Amino acid sequence: MKRYFLHPLRAVTYFLLLTASVVWISFEGGLLPWLSFFALVIQYPAFLLYLLYVNHFLFIHQQSLGIRLTKSQETGYKLILQNGGLIPIGYLKLDLEDKAARLNGSDLTVPMVLPANKRLEKDAALTCLYAGTYYTGVLSYSVSDIFGIFLHTFDVPQKFRVIVNPGITGDAAEAFDGKLPVKEALFQSGIKDELLGNDLKSYEKGDRAAAVHWKLYARSGELFVRLNENRDVGMFTILLAAESVKEESIDDIIMRDGFLTFAVSAAYYFASRNKPVELIYPKGGFISSIVDSYESFESFFLSITEGMYYSGTESARIKYEEEAYRLVKEGRRVLTIFEKDFAGKETDKVAEDE
Repeated sequence: MKRYFLHPLRAVTYFLLLTASVVWISFEGGLLPWLSFFALVIQYPAFLLYLLYVNHFLFIHQQSLGIRLTKSQETGYKLILQNGGLIPIGYLKLDLEDKAARLNGSDLTVPMVLPANKRLEKDAALTCLYAGTYYTGVLSYSVSDIFGIFLHTFDVPQKFRVIVNPGITGDAAEAFDGKLPVKEALFQSGIKDELLGNDLKSYEKGDRAAAVHWKLYARSGELFVRLNENRDVGMFTILLAAESVKEESIDDIIMRDGFLTFAVSAAYYFASRNKPVELIYPKGGFISSIVDSYESFESFFLSITEGMYYSGTESARIKYEEEAYRLVKEGRRVLTIFEKDFAGKETDKVAEDE
């Protein structure tokens, strides 16, 4: 994607100078007026060639000291700029992403000149503010003509994508210990019903009529039976209902940060108590992970922090909802966590020691 900007006042100044050179030629002629005229005329054809040169010979590479970063912790960052051609690249300005992460300790935003066939390295300190996977660092760069009339912006061909680990907070522990409301939801054509404190199974002949969940039957047309609320719950199935994020905005990053943090905190809650829990989440297809120990928690943690996404169109999301409904019909105890509920909520609490 390329972007263009025209500075109106400087453009007017340029055309006034061009007009003045034409008037100068018409009145005096001679070598100097003609040189000034041709210098102004060939400026922008030459600038177009310069843009092609920059696009072809400028190499930008970014890297961090670690493959996986930790939210809110500073780590080393290196930017490598290389001019592979025989002409210096001047009027070069780097455009940084500054909402999801911070780069400190380097003059990366100052316009620079990159000599011909030279390599320039710049070190900085990178702090990622949110968990998840997203692009940061230098996202694009701009070059302008010598008059500063036209500014042309190129996207960096190979953007710097980070994987940022979330922290473990106490919100999940509070939720599962009954200190915060937790919604257990069913999917069926967008219908959901709170089932906190009730384990359900599909109705079978001989089940007591008093145990039927009549409110749910009125909404869905399906019969479910309440089980004994005081019996051992056994294994939860936690369905992580991620959103289909098409554009990576700061609002999407904040939402995914809160969602990831709660998801890994919920898994840690069960792992720390040696209680099994099944977590289902989208990663192209549908991934199911059983977490019942610190070892299985680590495997789930590494997988889910690499990113959640649906392959294909919105129909993938519909299939995901159908999967949730199928699990409930099987009599499974399904807890659904909706990513959209975390929109606009930033997480900064650290879990207390268990």
